[in-house]
Amino acid sequence: MEVLKNINGFAVVKLHYSADENKSQEWADNIKKTYPTQDIWKQEMELDFTKSTNRRVYSEFKRELHIADVKPVPYREIWRGWDFGYHHPACVWAQVDSDDRLNVFAELLGEEVIINKFAEEVLAISKKMFPGYDFKDAGDPAVRSKSDKNERTTSDILRTYGIRVQTRYLFIKEGVNLIRNLLLPKKDGFIKVKVSPNCKILLDGFLGEYAMDDEDMPEKDGYYEHLQDALRYLVSILYNPRTGEKYKPSLVWVKPRPTIEALTGY
Repeated sequence: MEVLKNINGFAVVKLHYSADENKSQEWADNIKKTYPTQDIWKQEMELDFTKSTNRRVYSEFKRELHIADVKPVPYREIWRGWDFGYHHPACVWAQVDSDDRLNVFAELLGEEVIINKFAEEVLAISKKMFPGYDFKDAGDPAVRSKSDKNERTTSDILRTYGIRVQTRYLFIKEGVNLIRNLLLPKKDGFIKVKVSPNCKILLDGFLGEYAMDDEDMPEKDGYYEHLQDALRYLVSILYNPRTGEKYKPSLVWVKPRPTIEALTGY
C-alpha cells in the first residue's frame, strides 16, 4: 500500500491486489487473460502507467481472434524464423496451412548463447515437436555479414548444421505494416494469423510489451523485440508487402552452396 498526499491535505491510497491474501499469483494469471491488452491490465491492476494504450506496435492483434490451439498440417513444411545475436537469439516455428492461414506454433528465446549452441537447440526442438516434417528457414539479412572477430558468417555456421537461411530486405516499417495487414480480419471474417498460447513471450509482445518509441518506430527493448523480429523476417519471405498475398513458389531450382568447411577444410 502506498499513500500520496498533496499540500492541500488530499490523499491518494494505492492498494495493490497482492495486499489481499486471497488473491494469489494463480488468481492474477487467470484474471489477466480476461483483459483485452497487457497495457490495460498493467494500468488497472498493477498500477503501472508507464506504457500508453495507444503505443502498441500491433493494436490489430486481438486475444479472442488471434490466439488458438493450432496444430501443424501433415505434408507441409514448417518455417523457422530467426533473429540472431549473442544476448537473445530467437526462433519461431510456423506453417501456412491448407486454408492459407499462418499458424505460429512455438518460440525459443536464448540468453547469452553462441549461435552454434542455439542452432543445436533449435534442431532438437524441431525434431521433438515436428517429427517427420521438412523445414525452411528465414532470418535477418545480416546473417551473411562478417565481423572483425570472425571470418565465418552466421550463415556459414548455420550451413554446417544443414540450415540455409533465406532473407529478403524490407524496411522495418514495411515489415510491421505487412504483419498489421495480415492481422486484420478479411471481408468474410477470415483470420489469417493464429498464434499458439505456448508462445508466451511473443504473445506478451503482441498484447502490449512490444511498443512504439517516441520516433514512431518499434522500441529496441532488448527482449520482446527479438521474437517479433524473427516473425517479421519469416513473414517477409512468405508474403508480398504490397499485396499481402503469399508469394508463389519459385519454379527455379537453386543448387545449395557447399559449406565453408568443404571449401577451406576448416
